[in-house]
Amino acid sequence: MPDLKEKNRIILKNSKMHELWDLGAPTILEQALQTIVAYVDTAMVGQIGAIASAAVGLTSTVNWLLNGILFAVSMGMLSFIAQYTGQGDLEAAHHTSAQAIWIIFVFWRD
Repeated sequence: MPDLKEKNRIILKNSKMHELWDLGAPTILEQALQTIVAYVDTAMVGQIGAIASAAVGLTSTVNWLLNGILFAVSMGMLSFIAQYTGQGDLEAAHHTSAQAIWIIFVFWRD
């Protein structure tokens, strides 16, 4: 008879939580790496002076805000694409994908 720890591991392996972790782990890792890069960037520029450190703080806040908006839009588009694909309406899924790519090019102009 398996012990409690082994039994919990078997239940977790066969559960939706395991699947959710498999899908979410790359996003969690990416967000953690972005945070680490921001801290290292601030620490390196902080050695230059207070004005440079304030400039990094200002730009990182603006970048965070803009990335948050674009991330929300991309998640919304992704949910529509997934719904259309699940319904078998590939034409609508391709149309929505094209719109998402168009939005990226419009907002990423220099």
